[in-house]
Amino acid sequence: MLNEGLKDDEYMIMYHHNIAYPLFSEKSNLNIDKEETYMISSNSTTEQFNVFDKPSSNIDEMVYMHKINKGTKEHVSIENNKYKLNIGWDQEKLPFMVQWKCMQKNNYVLGLEPAMSPYPKKEYRMIKVGEEHTYLLKYKFEDK
Repeated sequence: MLNEGLKDDEYMIMYHHNIAYPLFSEKSNLNIDKEETYMISSNSTTEQFNVFDKPSSNIDEMVYMHKINKGTKEHVSIENNKYKLNIGWDQEKLPFMVQWKCMQKNNYVLGLEPAMSPYPKKEYRMIKVGEEHTYLLKYKFEDK
């Protein structure tokens, strides 16, 4: 990101990933390299962030916030018996990750969102005129 404007400015970044079938199902395993997890929604517990049920018509989406462990490395992996996806980034630049899961029939999806600030709080970063900020996410897909 390069500020080519005429004045310093603020910004906020959240990278949104939707993971769905065939990688995401009730048989998926989610691992997050995290310091702490807390709930955004009130219909679950922090211990259930990586528990996935069969699709249902009577379930609301669940939203979690994860404070990511330090380092530039793979912080998230999701896998099943056929596929695996790893996502890595620099924790100093994106120290949080929002996770939402929707296990509704015909709307079965997992959202993974590395972020600058802890949702729903909005913390902005300053970028000066002519300054450049770089964010790099690395993806590794595997067939098993």
